[in-house]
Amino acid sequence: MPADFNAILSQLAGKKKPRPDSKGNYLVLCPFHDDHSPSLSIHPEKGGKCFSAGCEASEGVPLAKLADKLGLSSVSSPAGGKMDIETTYDYQDADGSLLFQVVRLRNPKRFSQRRLDSKGKWIWNLRDVKRVLYNLPKLLAAPPDDWIFVVEGEKDVHVLEREGFTSTTNPGGSGKWRPEYGEALRGRRVVILPDNDTAGDEHARQVSIMLNETTTKLRIIRLPDLPQKGDVSDWFNDGGTAEKLNELVMAQPSEVSVQGPEDLPSPQVPEKVWVGLFANYRDLVANTTEAPDAYHFVSFAVAFGAALARRVYVYHARKLYPNFYTCLVGRTGVSRKDTAWSRGRDIVERLYTEVDPTNPVFQIIPGIGSAEALVDALGGERKIVILSESEFLSLLSKAKQETVSNLIPKLTALFDCPPDESIKTRQKTVIAKEPFLSVISGTTMAWLQLALSEKDIYGGFANRFMFVYGEPKAPLAFPPKMDKEKLDALVSHVNDVREWADSFRKLNSEGEIRVPPDTQRLFAEFYNDYYRRCAQDSLGATLIVRVQGFIWKLALLYAAMEFSDEVLPEHLEVALAAGEFLERSILYIFNEFNIDKTRAKEAEILSYLKRSTDGPVSQRDLYRALHLSATDIDRIIQSMVRFGVIVTTEIHNPRGRSTVYYELP
Repeated sequence: MPADFNAILSQLAGKKKPRPDSKGNYLVLCPFHDDHSPSLSIHPEKGGKCFSAGCEASEGVPLAKLADKLGLSSVSSPAGGKMDIETTYDYQDADGSLLFQVVRLRNPKRFSQRRLDSKGKWIWNLRDVKRVLYNLPKLLAAPPDDWIFVVEGEKDVHVLEREGFTSTTNPGGSGKWRPEYGEALRGRRVVILPDNDTAGDEHARQVSIMLNETTTKLRIIRLPDLPQKGDVSDWFNDGGTAEKLNELVMAQPSEVSVQGPEDLPSPQVPEKVWVGLFANYRDLVANTTEAPDAYHFVSFAVAFGAALARRVYVYHARKLYPNFYTCLVGRTGVSRKDTAWSRGRDIVERLYTEVDPTNPVFQIIPGIGSAEALVDALGGERKIVILSESEFLSLLSKAKQETVSNLIPKLTALFDCPPDESIKTRQKTVIAKEPFLSVISGTTMAWLQLALSEKDIYGGFANRFMFVYGEPKAPLAFPPKMDKEKLDALVSHVNDVREWADSFRKLNSEGEIRVPPDTQRLFAEFYNDYYRRCAQDSLGATLIVRVQGFIWKLALLYAAMEFSDEVLPEHLEVALAAGEFLERSILYIFNEFNIDKTRAKEAEILSYLKRSTDGPVSQRDLYRALHLSATDIDRIIQSMVRFGVIVTTEIHNPRGRSTVYYELP
């Protein structure tokens, strides 16, 4: 049996030592979700599969991915010989003690990581080792007014040190920056020096967003005259100097903040929306956490909606059921987003006590691994699922992986509560009849910009979410528990509404809550202005286009909680007030959202080339003049070249370096 497989077994064993079944499979704890009862079957040759619905390993997972998840990724010496080590880089804690090494190897060139065990032996993995920034002791000891340079490799750190600068990098290279690294840079002035390639630009963008909340000044410097894939070491080798780098830093303005628009008042939930069960819920939870009331409003809407599920609906262009896709947004990570949802979660979980836990009618899934796992959780008839993803970025990152590229289309389809939804797996076709899915997640202003792309927004996926902004209340050192008597009373009242909805659905049009003429006229008065706002050619208009649907779903909840078979004007009035808050919240969050307008940049490029009187323009001059990155050039310029809008020329200098020039045909 492979040594790596034994290591995986030892880490994932539960209380009992796992033993193989007749086919050589071992049942162990799954590391991809909070597993307390072994649910992952692994085989030394075939890999593993988790039997827990919603787990990302439910469709199979290779052993290499398991090893990486457990920090067991190892480097084996060829033919049992010694490693061909070129150099090592020590990563130390704040006190200078060695935590681990990054090792540069020859033949072939590659990097690995290792740590010392208690006996002084090198172990080629970072299991249970704290990750830190490189050069941490010197970084922490640097004068507070020094600029700290963030680069993409340890070699570049030492090059900058020789020039008199304080520098750092993260283990693993581009794309591997962790949020916790920002603490070492809190209150600092930071310059990011990306490598000259697409990966470098994307890494710089991600790091800048994650550092925006911790640094006092933050700049990205794209070094001039870098070759493709060049870095700061190449720049100094080609004649760059410390004086020139200082000049570039002082000439570069700080990056635009994504903290939120300071000149706009933050949106507040109007008092008008707190009626009936919503008022009872706020009374129950508001003083038990620092979470803003806006989060409580949305959390209860998700919980109450899941309690009713497909029992009732309101018709507005199509059947609208009370499911919600929501994202709770705060400036920082202390907005108590998870805490707010935990209160709503407690309500809905008390309403669903399953007789058969192997085929539950209702589930709360903590994250999702694939579209197949999602539909599988909803498989059968009238299943109800709340997808609870603590970090919105995790949901989007997972959905954008090539192996699960069908997840966003499937989430988009399920938002409309279709009559049925199906998906084919290698083993079977799963059919979900009358599924009901809600999503609740959270993030910060900075991380939201990192999560969403232009395609997500203009493609229609993002506007299915209620993005709700909230600022935490005053610190609450010892929050009290929820009042049990009030909690029981609220759960009982919600259950009464659910039982009424069951009876109503059997007697009246499968649960349609009608909209009488007076209510229709009231909505028409709102709709005219709302339509004009949605018709504008802007990011905000794209994002608020579904607010009308949120309004009707909330009006449905307000009507149902009064056991009303009609959405009366007073129900819609309250829902309209909530809709106004949702619209202001969305616009506030995305006011300074940095969406790349491709057409506008194409026009800028053409205008600049037309104004040029000195012949072809170099790539360097173009991106410096228009603040375009290498990523912009790869994505925009090359498409313009393909369509013959501009032409390119590549010129090589005596050193073999090439420079690309652009001009009009």
